Amino acid sequence: MPRYTLCPYYMSEKRQTISCEDTCRRFKNTDSKWSWMDMYCDNDWMKCPYALDMEEAYRKLEKGDIRALDQEKINALQKENAKLLSALGRAEKRVQRQQDKIDKLRAVNNSYRSVNETVEKRRRDEYARRRAAEDKLKEGNDQIMDELAKMGIIYEQRMAYLIEQFAPDKILLEDDVEAWAGDKEFAIVHAADPEHGRYWKVVYKDDDKDHDSQDAEAKQE
Repeated sequence: MPRYTLCPYYMSEKRQTISCEDTCRRFKNTDSKWSWMDMYCDNDWMKCPYALDMEEAYRKLEKGDIRALDQEKINALQKENAKLLSALGRAEKRVQRQQDKIDKLRAVNNSYRSVNETVEKRRRDEYARRRAAEDKLKEGNDQIMDELAKMGIIYEQRMAYLIEQFAPDKILLEDDVEAWAGDKEFAIVHAADPEHGRYWKVVYKDDDKDHDSQDAEAKQE
């Protein structure tokens, strides 16, 4: 609802200030400002200390005591200016404290951000390292599987050749193989020479003598 201010020296008001003729009064909060206006500006304004000073100043002006009036105005303005400067100083300190808090929070945030970036980089590097190791292991396994597949084909070809050429009825019996092997200690050696080209030999450990597969089988029989 609208307010009806009676004081002739009242000019305007804001959140925590009342502007009067030649001055601006600042209050701690809006409640104290409204209380002041209810008590003086809107009601018994003749009891307001500032209104009394203004009344006295105008009486002196009517009497021609301009010098005293000017000095009183100067004193009033200096007093009000001192209050405003004091309030401004307190406000600047509050702003500085808030800024200090903001700077500290910003520094902490930057520190956390730096740590997070470092952790994230290490995580990416570790992931890349593991991925490279897995790819290398897979590549190695694929090569081994390829070699095993090739070796399997080669040994199947050789086994088929031996069975076809030397096994009775072209059948190799597993029992005969196990009986021939028994507890012998031997190794199969791959070699080459101008006479035979590439060939395989059976080397026995017990007598350090070399026998080819056919001779060894003949002796076992």
